[in-house]
Amino acid sequence: MGSTMVYCVMALAMFSSGSYEEVMRSLLAGMEWITGRFREWTMPTKASISKARTRLGSTVMIDLFDTGAKPVAAAGGPGFYRQWRLVSIDGTVPDIPDTADNERT
Repeated sequence: MGSTMVYCVMALAMFSSGSYEEVMRSLLAGMEWITGRFREWTMPTKASISKARTRLGSTVMIDLFDTGAKPVAAAGGPGFYRQWRLVSIDGTVPDIPDTADNERT
């Protein structure tokens, strides 16, 4: 279930207007479709998803970001303008709780 929660955290960020249950239901349906393994799922409750997110912690997401988020363009290549690397932002505005832990990061 650990990798499922990593996917769930990313899906919740992408579909922030959806409920925990709605996002998890869509995620599990998509995972079944991709893997071809169809089985009966017991849909987790909002509370169990929240507790699983807490157990997952932030370290795994930080490690995932550090592993995957790398510059694509080489210095001086077409992805640069003078000394600046060009970036694109999709306009997503996450609602992050005001907690001491989030303040430190």
